[in-house]
Amino acid sequence: MKHRFLVGLASLSVFIIALSIYRMQKDDIPMVSTWIWNTEKIQSSENREEMKEYLIINDIKIVYLQANETVGYESYQSFIEGLAEYGIEVHALDGAPIWGEEEHQTFLDWFNDYQKQAGETEKFTGIHLDLEPYIREDWDERRDEIVLDYQTSIHVMAQEASNLGISFGIDIPFWFDEIDFDNSFGSGTLAKWLMQEVDDITIMAYRNQAEGENGIIKLVEQEIQWGTDFDKNIVIAVETIELPESHTSFYGKNKSEMNEQLVLVNQKYKDDPSFKGFAVHHLESWMAMGEEQ
Repeated sequence: MKHRFLVGLASLSVFIIALSIYRMQKDDIPMVSTWIWNTEKIQSSENREEMKEYLIINDIKIVYLQANETVGYESYQSFIEGLAEYGIEVHALDGAPIWGEEEHQTFLDWFNDYQKQAGETEKFTGIHLDLEPYIREDWDERRDEIVLDYQTSIHVMAQEASNLGISFGIDIPFWFDEIDFDNSFGSGTLAKWLMQEVDDITIMAYRNQAEGENGIIKLVEQEIQWGTDFDKNIVIAVETIELPESHTSFYGKNKSEMNEQLVLVNQKYKDDPSFKGFAVHHLESWMAMGEEQ
């Protein structure tokens, strides 16, 4: 009996220590946002509840939820209202490598129609674009022209969001601070220009190590500084889906391993006014990660 008591006490102690470490770790990782691309999942009440619980547990403040014409408004309304009860904002998400007037108008038509039919607690509170023009096959050959088109798209959407009275955020890769432009928008560095156009910037700092010359801390230092200069909100994003280069994602690692790296990044930037926390791409793959090995 005494032996079983001691074994049970030891197991309880291990659990309490592990829980304490998790809570300490979590307190050192200000989670801000995540993406939901597969919006067909919100059509199921069971899926909505599962995702909502995960978002609440992980202290997520903003969800980027893709606009999908094939998903009924009622599914969006139920999901958004359920998150609003816990203070979680939902921003309408869309994007494509080629994004012109047609894509812009299609998205806005859907967004505005939805907002008109939604109740106050069912509305989107922001717009979030994930345009990735560098994926285009002609990026190297026509980069200057493509950058101008990209800037135009961002500028026009920023004006639309301002007119609607909602926030506007975008995703950009960490290396946009190396892209220069000289066109009708003036001249300068693309990342710096974007800082002045939008409300929130999410830096896709897709690495699975915090430190080193190719680590997250080093890759975002310029954006963090510019964010402070322009009084903008900077969120650092990490990847959890499988990518060709293993060092660019936490895929295959567990949540504890990822959190260990995010703690280091937070320790570096937590006192910078522009740094607001982390985003994890994307919710589905994040939820599928193991807790620990």
